[in-house]
Amino acid sequence: VESLGTVSLLTRDPKEKIRIARTFEDFEKNKRDGVKSLILYFQDPAPLENKSNIATAFYEMGVRVIQMSYNKGGFIGGGCVEGADYGLTDFGKDMVKQFNEMGMLIDLSHCGPKVVDDVLSITQKPVTMGHTCCKAIADNPRNKTDEQLKRLKAVGGVVGITPWAPICWK
Repeated sequence: VESLGTVSLLTRDPKEKIRIARTFEDFEKNKRDGVKSLILYFQDPAPLENKSNIATAFYEMGVRVIQMSYNKGGFIGGGCVEGADYGLTDFGKDMVKQFNEMGMLIDLSHCGPKVVDDVLSITQKPVTMGHTCCKAIADNPRNKTDEQLKRLKAVGGVVGITPWAPICWK
């Protein structure tokens, strides 16, 4: 929360040419005004503290993307680098529905395979794998299978390929 406060102050300073974009219209307005747009994003869902009402509060503060787990598992679901790939928890399933309703973009980049499958089965909105690579090219736990990438496409999702060397090649 402290870092959100710092970002909020920064984006309110007229000398800084950056603003938080909460909507597509914000992007358009910021471009017209000659300022850069910033999307607030949680790579780790830990700030939610296992409480759905906190997600609503963060959304109101401008957060628009939350990753469902960050390498290790947590209260939402399993991560990609731990032994127990347990998928979405009951809380995690509820959060997918809540995120869909509020317009929070779900990121699956660091999630375990079962979480990816669970989210892609439940979501009613597009999701993202914002920074990953292809498992067929480099067999790394962070990378996604061809089947997962095809399922992402089927729900209207978007993948972002990361240039981070350890997951780009063998």
